[in-house]
Amino acid sequence: MIRMVDLPALHKPIQSELDLAADHVLGHQHFVGGPEVQVFEEAFAAWVGSRYCVTVNSGTAALLLGLMALDLPNGAKVATVANTFLATVEAIIWAGYDVAWVDIDPDTGLMDPSSLEEVLRREHVAAVLPVHLYGAAAPMPAIVEIAHRHGAQVVVDACQAHGTRVRTPAGLMPAVWGTRWAAYSFYPTKNLGALGDGGAILTDDKEIADRVRLLRHHGQRVRNESTRPGFTERLDTLQAAWLLAKLPHLATWNGRRRELAAIYDGILPAALRLRNDLHGESVFHLYTIRLPHRDVVRELLAAQGVQADVYYPHPAYSLLPGSRPRLPATQRLMDQVLSLPIHPALADDDVRRIALEVVEAAT
Repeated sequence: MIRMVDLPALHKPIQSELDLAADHVLGHQHFVGGPEVQVFEEAFAAWVGSRYCVTVNSGTAALLLGLMALDLPNGAKVATVANTFLATVEAIIWAGYDVAWVDIDPDTGLMDPSSLEEVLRREHVAAVLPVHLYGAAAPMPAIVEIAHRHGAQVVVDACQAHGTRVRTPAGLMPAVWGTRWAAYSFYPTKNLGALGDGGAILTDDKEIADRVRLLRHHGQRVRNESTRPGFTERLDTLQAAWLLAKLPHLATWNGRRRELAAIYDGILPAALRLRNDLHGESVFHLYTIRLPHRDVVRELLAAQGVQADVYYPHPAYSLLPGSRPRLPATQRLMDQVLSLPIHPALADDDVRRIALEVVEAAT
């Protein structure tokens, strides 16, 4: 079976590094707020190209606390897409805000600036939350220009975008470019995954970083002195240590993902491929295609021992009551998307075989 993700194959070459990191934490016994947390925050901020990194215990927590740190009025509208993991919209709901739905570009699966323009002309939106989906960069220069012209802040869901770079007039820039913050997830299957849950807010805004630090730890700067209500959303020391051990390998792993994506691109017809590098440099967290008969192809691949999956089978608007929003490009694409195996331990020949089987099944 060729699986979507092969974590044992990824971890085996660095097992001694992971063991050493765990042994160090077991040695000093600072399991919450230990030194590895701050060291990882500094290292990941430098790696991404951001001034501040504030770790939390999941990508969902990063989105939630980041949105709360904006201090928008209760019921303020946040514009985002439905073609995303449910956490993007869950965070808006739990932060006390309302959702303004934006359609996607069917060629990329990412937020469509023209749809955003229509939404912001029609509704008063306080913040815009695009998603760097599948590791591909959203069209940030257009999104930022439109949002700022309408008086809205911009933040970004970068939970699948560890190393993604945005194409701007000044060249390729970090995923946090043009935003008040970017939220990251370190779920085990992510390009940089912990051995459990984890997340972070990356920002160049000191005020945002300070607010998230308060929110993640009961609103406390000093032990037992809370300045505002908060949560217990800290990244534990052991996860930070493992992330520190894996971070030096991330550029190589991302490079390998791009090599495998290039093999897929060379075999699969253009009509089946999403345009992953249209707005920047993708890190191919997922390699996603579109097929009119997606479920049939998925079953044929499974019969050949190839796992393929649907990201995402349920649009995020399913979380909210009421009628479905009119998002024709989103609804059409979500019935067609299929993600194929892509991970650093995958062999070239396996990718060629998968691509050829998709071509045969789709014709």
